[in-house]
Amino acid sequence: MLKNYYVEAYEILRSILPLFLGLQNIHNRGSRNSFEPEIANEFNKIQTISDYDKQVQNKGNKIKFFNKENIFFPLLDPSILDNIVRNSIGHHSYEYESDQQLIKFKDKSKNQELYIIEFGNLLYRSIHTTLAAFEIIMFLKHEVSDENE
Repeated sequence: MLKNYYVEAYEILRSILPLFLGLQNIHNRGSRNSFEPEIANEFNKIQTISDYDKQVQNKGNKIKFFNKENIFFPLLDPSILDNIVRNSIGHHSYEYESDQQLIKFKDKSKNQELYIIEFGNLLYRSIHTTLAAFEIIMFLKHEVSDENE
């Protein structure tokens, strides 16, 4: 059950990344579509947050937009979105060694091992970040509705 919670939190956070990125761009450069220069050069076809959301499909690339600058760190720690763990759980390619309380995640040619306590921490941080993201969304919704009145 906990494994499924991680996958769900992962997918929710991945879908909310454009919100985080847009707010970060506004905070740092005054426009939601104004990306950090180095990342703008690397992804020169991405001109807007909509482009980011629709065209950047690789989850690793989505996270790259937060590598150099991340105003939400440690709340939005890119390590929370662990592709190996997510893909292993999603494709049922993991093993659990109960004597050691060790989970061995396997994703194609990549492997990762986490003790159950480490996975619990990863799960906790992902759920915490998801709830905080929902609070941000509700705050923004409230602010926008107040301005329209």
